[in-house]
Amino acid sequence: MSVLPVFDKILQSTRRRVEESKAKRPAELLRERFGARRPLDFSAALSGGPIKVIAEVKRASPSQGALVPDLDAGACAFEYQDHGAAAVSVLTEPEFFGGSLADLDAARAAVALPLLRKDFIVDEYQLLEARAHGADAVLLMLSVLGDTEFRQLFATTSELGLSALVEVHDETELARALSAGARLIGINNRDFKTLKVDPAVALRLAPAAKAAGALVVGESGVGSAAELAALSAAGCSAALVGSHLMRSGRPGAALARLLGRPVGTRVKVCGLTRAEDAYTASSLGAWALGFVFVPGTPRCLSVAEARRVAQGAGVGVLKVGVFADQPESEARAAAEACGLDLIQLHGAESDLMVDILGAGRCVKAVSLGGDADLGAAAGRAARWLLVDRPKGVPGAPDVDWTLAGKLARRRPRTLLAGGLTPLNVETAMERARPWGVDVSSGVERSPGVKDGALLEDFFAGVWRADSQAGLL
Repeated sequence: MSVLPVFDKILQSTRRRVEESKAKRPAELLRERFGARRPLDFSAALSGGPIKVIAEVKRASPSQGALVPDLDAGACAFEYQDHGAAAVSVLTEPEFFGGSLADLDAARAAVALPLLRKDFIVDEYQLLEARAHGADAVLLMLSVLGDTEFRQLFATTSELGLSALVEVHDETELARALSAGARLIGINNRDFKTLKVDPAVALRLAPAAKAAGALVVGESGVGSAAELAALSAAGCSAALVGSHLMRSGRPGAALARLLGRPVGTRVKVCGLTRAEDAYTASSLGAWALGFVFVPGTPRCLSVAEARRVAQGAGVGVLKVGVFADQPESEARAAAEACGLDLIQLHGAESDLMVDILGAGRCVKAVSLGGDADLGAAAGRAARWLLVDRPKGVPGAPDVDWTLAGKLARRRPRTLLAGGLTPLNVETAMERARPWGVDVSSGVERSPGVKDGALLEDFFAGVWRADSQAGLL
């Protein structure tokens, strides 16, 4: 059965959606949203040095179905920025790709990188939407636009201060793009009639596009450093990568690996009470060290004690203060006195509390009793989430690693805690694929006193799991 009708249905759906949007929100209201912000220079972000990557926030596609339908677009965009993306593409087509303008808003709020609105642009109204929702560039596909239609949209894009990534699939479309003055060219390896990907397309067309003075972006089918290098050799300055990153389960780490910057799972060692243990954890490669300020708990420290223990922290290792249902002023005072980088909230703190302290510096602990808890957990305002066992519940169950993995796919910056030890960390990581792991009692001789050998074994387990997953 031909797949061509799928493409036709996308276009029909798009035109219907545009007309419905016009009726609900006139163009004048979109222009009022522009504000003082000027779009970033998309071409400049892709120019110079090694080949760049435009990393894509993509929930689904007609060819592959659902990828990460419950993805947090803002968290994903932040991960991309943190792991070397030159720009971020956000798919906003809702019916076949699961995207929305809300995803574009979330990405704009999360990153300072240039944003590409990727959709089936057929009307000037969509350009106003892109500008109103924080995009810096839009995708114009010659496969769906006639010359007159394309030239009008291309001119309006420039008038709005946006960049146009003009997508072509063959020599004829490339000639059309260049004759209209397009100098930011995307070459898509995917044939929309069959949905099949042929990497030879970009390799064939890129030299001619570059010779004409265009900055060239290879699109579709990039999944390895070798493929990225081949595009670079053919004349591409950048590659747009989406499905490969989304399927990985850890899009930020997958991007880093693609760029030759392997990033393993972060390790946070919590409940430290001795400077020598802080030093050992730092020497082994800890990402962060946790100091507990919760009264009545066995590892609780005073501000003076925490400052003394923190002297063992290595350069660049983050210091995290752990609090539970304590006044904002208390957390803020301890953070200032001890030079804390992050604040971990382990109680029933609201998102308002997170916002007051600064979502960008907060780790929020959550517990998951079942799939029904995923939505609320994923919606928390803190930049980092930590999945742990419920506190204060006698006989609290162990963390469900598979359930934690579902949250990690929705919120990439998720740490796994709750009973991790050198003996189980590899299995836990395999099932949950977390951004980071948090260990405390699992590497102790007694509460707050870490065992050097157990710490070494724990880090070794993390490295083995990362190696098995291809992250090192």
